[in-house]
Amino acid sequence: MSYRPLVTVHLWSGLRGLADGRETVEVRAAPVGQMLDALVAEIPALAE
Repeated sequence: MSYRPLVTVHLWSGLRGLADGRETVEVRAAPVGQMLDALVAEIPALAE
């Protein structure tokens, strides 16, 4: 099992509406690509 640090992603105001008003989202990811995939898994509306 590989280590994936907990990353806090700060959303700018234009994306907060897609995230139920949250300013930050925490996801586990190592490289940036994994972080983006994890963020979309947490907030599917970002994929659109």
